[in-house]
Amino acid sequence: MLKLLIIILFIPFLSYGQEWKTFQLVSGCDIFDMKGQLIRRFLGDYCLFLDDGRVISRTPSALTMYDTNSAPLWSLKEFLHHHMSLSPDGQRILAIGGATRIVNKKVTKMDKVMVISLKGEILHEITSDKLMKQVLKDFVIHLTHQEMTDNLKATQELSHFNSVYEIPKLDDSVKSSFLKEGSIIVNGLEDGLFILTPDLKEMKFHLMVPSAYKHRIHDAQILPNGHLIYFNDVTSDFSAFNISSAIQEYDLSSKKVVENIAAEPKQLFYSPLAGSVQKLDADHFLFTHYILGTYIYSLKEKRILTSLTQTHQIGLTHKYTQQVKALNLSKFLTHWR
Repeated sequence: MLKLLIIILFIPFLSYGQEWKTFQLVSGCDIFDMKGQLIRRFLGDYCLFLDDGRVISRTPSALTMYDTNSAPLWSLKEFLHHHMSLSPDGQRILAIGGATRIVNKKVTKMDKVMVISLKGEILHEITSDKLMKQVLKDFVIHLTHQEMTDNLKATQELSHFNSVYEIPKLDDSVKSSFLKEGSIIVNGLEDGLFILTPDLKEMKFHLMVPSAYKHRIHDAQILPNGHLIYFNDVTSDFSAFNISSAIQEYDLSSKKVVENIAAEPKQLFYSPLAGSVQKLDADHFLFTHYILGTYIYSLKEKRILTSLTQTHQIGLTHKYTQQVKALNLSKFLTHWR
């Protein structure tokens, strides 16, 4: 079990020769090396980076693509929030936006899941009310936060979606009626996770993760082996004096948690507002705390190998936390020397 003490913030990066050690860390629109040294900073809240040097930059009001001279190629005027990702083949953008409707005479935010082309065209979209009514008898109204109020004038929300990914190519051993390459996985805080067809027209699966208190999770993804990984904000044994977070891998077939990264005692690690997870290889997980930083953990050694604070120093906010990932940007960076 990992021991989360203050001193782990300063553990140096240890060299074990894995391929991801040559990757880069992305936090928002900042690119770092794997030791936390800033390589390059771009404008925007969240960015995606293409091999040919183009940058896709997101602000709350628009999604814009820039060429290698920082000239805009197109801009899509949409209110976007929380998370976006590239499809595994790098040809589509997955994003979460917002829309409104009147519920009980109040302006109410809905989430909008979008699949966007590299030309800035919305290929597919669906609003969360169409998904929520398939799994709930009545809409659950959440209080909204300031970003939604400022941008949408909403005072409440029907859903709180926080991550969206395209399912990658799956191992031949995966036999599932709902897990298919190219399908879309969307996660909502307290709303559950949804697996949708690539065109977003049909919901194939919905799950409230049993290991999490009221499905308070972030960054839900499907691995090639068909397992689900996620950052568990609040574990299911929650009580006023027993609050903790964990990084978990869940077998959808056996309905069991097969990997659980937590503190010892577990209450030492609690990240209530956000967190990210990435499985780097069979042994290593990357994850983030919403304030403290980014960690790389070895399952075999049962300890943290790397701890970096640099990814979290932008305005001391949790805003970028879920977007922190280790990516191979070597081709992209050749265009920005």
